[in-house]
Amino acid sequence: MLQPQIDWYWMYENGSLYLQIDKDCRFKCHYPLKHLINLPTDRQSFSLQDTEFYLSIQNQLELAGLALATEQLIAIMVNATAAMGFHKPIGPKSWFYNQADNIGLFHGLGLIENALNQGMVLLLEDHGVMATCILLSESFLLNEDKSLVQFDLLKLASNRLCPFIPEQSCRLSA
Repeated sequence: MLQPQIDWYWMYENGSLYLQIDKDCRFKCHYPLKHLINLPTDRQSFSLQDTEFYLSIQNQLELAGLALATEQLIAIMVNATAAMGFHKPIGPKSWFYNQADNIGLFHGLGLIENALNQGMVLLLEDHGVMATCILLSESFLLNEDKSLVQFDLLKLASNRLCPFIPEQSCRLSA
């Protein structure tokens, strides 16, 4: 597994945010410029706070027992860390999701559902009755006209999150 190093840094180039991990390798973050704030004007070190968050996400995903390739895990950890440091705050949109009968998370993982589909999310911030999450599923239809794609952020009422437990499902209600 890719562990943070002292020479990692964030950089903004050609309209995209990157995490440079060595002279030959960098990861492009998912988020477009219109969703980003506090962009680095030059190299910005991968901070202690970034490292702690990155490692906490890694730990949660390992404990959850998801069968993910190393590349998928790294993409989740990099984009989640980038979201915490550079993504603009988002407003809640709970009306897109059904209320869960069994409310909670399993190692930070939750399920969301509506009449159109079900998706998996990872908790980034717990605001008590609200939660900011990153979408781990490839996509999630909000309605016939709107959808989210993998790594998009969503903010919703905590009662919309059902624990994701591998090999199990949960019942959600409208």
